[in-house]
Amino acid sequence: MISDFFQSIRIKYADWPYILCLFLPVAVLSLLTVLLADPLTGLTVLVLLAFFTLLIYQTHLYRSIRRDLRDQQQKTQAYAMLLKLLDFEKPLPYMSDWASTPELSLAITDIITERKPRFIVELGGGISTLISAMNLVKTGQGRVLALDHDQSYARSSQQLLKKHNLDSVAAIRYAPLTSVHTDRGSWSWYDLADVPFGDTPIDLLIVDGPPVKTQKCARYPALPQLFGRLADDAVIVLHDTHRISESTFINWWEEEFPGLTVEKSDTEKGLAVISVNRRTSS
Repeated sequence: MISDFFQSIRIKYADWPYILCLFLPVAVLSLLTVLLADPLTGLTVLVLLAFFTLLIYQTHLYRSIRRDLRDQQQKTQAYAMLLKLLDFEKPLPYMSDWASTPELSLAITDIITERKPRFIVELGGGISTLISAMNLVKTGQGRVLALDHDQSYARSSQQLLKKHNLDSVAAIRYAPLTSVHTDRGSWSWYDLADVPFGDTPIDLLIVDGPPVKTQKCARYPALPQLFGRLADDAVIVLHDTHRISESTFINWWEEEFPGLTVEKSDTEKGLAVISVNRRTSS
């Protein structure tokens, strides 16, 4: 029964630092008070510290809930706009967990509608590949090539494209992670040896993989490995920019590739639209 109680408690991973940073000082100070003073004084200090800790954590929860409500409103608005802009004849998978968010999908839709790219490359495929393909059908030109390091996921995503009759416009290829070398060291990143890029420059590069759990700044090699294939006025969409690792290597990219223009959006996970100005920088 006790184990069931603890299993029913749902605390987000991001909440644990707040809990521990508040609990440990309270525990230490309470123990010192009990040891150095009389039990009644120790108990009084313990109650006051516990109350103060609870007040701080309740403030944190309040702010988190407000943020979650704002994020949910953004998602709802973005999804409603997608429904209006795109003609979904069949159901989409849920845009939750690690899938493409409605905000990312809407940003991709906006860029494709405005710039009408001929060649899109995605690092980490799935729903976003489907969204890109649907937009290319509307513009009447272009193709999507997505890479995924998970073979079973790449296969199921390709089946999703086929279900929506978009497999002639988009393809998701299995590209296992391998060791690649950059000026900042070695990274575990996509093996590009057998990837059919062709001669068409990449107009839109969507960076949503590999997963950050593979290593710190896991998505950094995207530009060192693919910058030479980008069109002079290419656009890069980077997801999950609220993470420290993404913010870190955006700075690296700006140092290594002069002329980049970065515009960040404060969505739930964060995203950045990065414009390449190769003509200007050269």
